[in-house]
Amino acid sequence: MTPNKKELEGVVGKISSKADLIKKSKKLLNDLKLSCLLVTLGSEGMFLMKKNQKYIFLDAIVKQVFDVTGAGDTVCAAFTFFLSMGFDEDKAMFYANQFASLSVIKFGVSPVSIKEYYDNFIKLNDHNKIIKNKNNLINLITLYKSLKLNIVFTNGCFDIIHAGHVKYLESSKNMGDILIVAVNSDNSIKKLKGENRPINKLDNRIKILASFSFIDQIIVFDDLTPIKLIEEISPNIITKGNGYKKNQVVGYKYLLKSGGKVKIINTKIDISSTKILKRLK
Repeated sequence: MTPNKKELEGVVGKISSKADLIKKSKKLLNDLKLSCLLVTLGSEGMFLMKKNQKYIFLDAIVKQVFDVTGAGDTVCAAFTFFLSMGFDEDKAMFYANQFASLSVIKFGVSPVSIKEYYDNFIKLNDHNKIIKNKNNLINLITLYKSLKLNIVFTNGCFDIIHAGHVKYLESSKNMGDILIVAVNSDNSIKKLKGENRPINKLDNRIKILASFSFIDQIIVFDDLTPIKLIEEISPNIITKGNGYKKNQVVGYKYLLKSGGKVKIINTKIDISSTKILKRLK
C-alpha cells in the first residue's frame, strides 16, 4: 500500500507528529495484515513501515517542483517494479524516491523515462566510476538489468593508454548502454608481462580511464583472467580489440551458454603498448 499522508489520515485519523505516524502505521499494518506500508509525505519525503515493525524515514530529493500531479502514481509504479525485480523494501523505496523527484519537475501526468533516470542518477562522476567493492558492482548490475539496460564488458591492463585503446573503448560503449571495464591489478600485470611492468601504476591507469565519458564503471581484478567477474556480472556483450579471435576471448564459452555475444573490434589503428615500449628502447 502506498498512500500519501492525506489519504492515510482519511483511514487512521489526523496525524500530529512522526511518533503518531509510526504508531498509526503499525496499527494499520497489523489490522490489514500488510507486508509493508509506504507513505509519501510531499516535501518531507517518504516513510516506510515494514512487517517486522522496523521503519525508515527518507528525505525528499530537493529539486524545483513544478507539478506534483502523478508523483504518487510514479512512486507506486517504481516501488512495485523494484520489489518485483527482487529488491528489498528499503532499496525499492530509495529508487522510487529518485523516480518521484523526476516526476515533480514536469507539468501534468508524465512518465519518467529510463534515459532521464540514467542521466540524473546513474551517470556517475569520474571518482564514483571506480568501484572498489565487487558487491557494490553486483548491486549496480542488478539495477541496470532491472532497467533493461544492455551491459558491455571488457578488460585489459591499459598500461600505456593510446589512441587504439580510446577507439576500442568508445566502440565498445556504442554496442550497449553500460560499459564495464575490468582492469588488471599491478600484481596481475607482473605475473602476465614480467617484473618491469606495469609502467604506470594502478591508480594512474584507472584515473585516466575514469576520465573517459564513455566508460560507466571500472573495477580492478587481481586474477590472471576476469572469468570470475564475467560469471558474476553475466554481461550481454564482451568486447576485445585487434588480434583476438572470438573463441580466444575469456568468457566466450560462458556467453555461449548465457545467450550473450562476443564482439571483436577492429580499430584499424596499428599501435599497442608493446610497440610503444619497443620504440623507446
